[in-house]
Amino acid sequence: MRRLLLDRGTDSLRSDDLVPAQGQYVVKAWLTAGEATIIFQPAGLTRRGGSSEEGLRTDPSELVSRSVRRSAHNLKRYAAHNKLVEMMTLTYEAEPSLDEVSPHLEHFWRRWCRATGRQIPPYVIVPEWGPTKGRLHLHAGINWWAELGAVEVCDCCARPALRSKRTIPPAGCLCVGCLWGHGFVGAPERYDAEPWQLAAYLTKYLAKDMDRQPFGRQRYRVAKGFQPRPTVLRYRSADGARRGMLMAFGGELPSYTWSSENAQYRDGEPVRKPDYFCECYSWAG
Repeated sequence: MRRLLLDRGTDSLRSDDLVPAQGQYVVKAWLTAGEATIIFQPAGLTRRGGSSEEGLRTDPSELVSRSVRRSAHNLKRYAAHNKLVEMMTLTYEAEPSLDEVSPHLEHFWRRWCRATGRQIPPYVIVPEWGPTKGRLHLHAGINWWAELGAVEVCDCCARPALRSKRTIPPAGCLCVGCLWGHGFVGAPERYDAEPWQLAAYLTKYLAKDMDRQPFGRQRYRVAKGFQPRPTVLRYRSADGARRGMLMAFGGELPSYTWSSENAQYRDGEPVRKPDYFCECYSWAG
């Protein structure tokens, strides 16, 4: 049997060491996204996220609520990790078939790569059906609009009504309207936003029009290969986990904290302590 190894005098456990019989405190730190969580995993925890005796709850509304919250957290981490601070909007002039949206986006990014000579960049796209005319809007978090001098319309695609209202950029620039080709393109209005601000705006649409999702079971779409990877640490005590988490962030105190110790309810039901333990920390927003 392997002996229990302590990490330089702390009560930190290496991931391949023995776990105490009662369980362990697991720290997940997304250093590039400024977030961390501490969760207590009892002994015998299954990979499906519940104890072997308890099983999963199947209430539909609760499962939907959990899915939306999980999507919101993942979206925020992705935006922070990739420094997505600009939001453009791709719209449809006519209502498309839901099966057409993904091929349209793939075609857009292929044209974008040819126009810029770059690989597909990190992005996050959340759909929204417009409240006024019911048109599909694809809100996209990006980080290249200002850098590349992109414009939403140029002399090639501008309509006469628009020409009478504003100065139209000349043809030959990086015109996202020409690359998209299915409707109006909304350009980012601000270039000094923070990733958490953009993510907070996009997450508002995760639970809207859930019966008309163009991405199937996915509530949003992201570019592959840019997901943040957490640093995972394991401890024998909650205090040790907190100390290790702060050390991972260089001793900087978080701007936001949440603890299940102060929560009375979880997913609509009373929290059973100490069966459930979770703490969330954020250094952004």
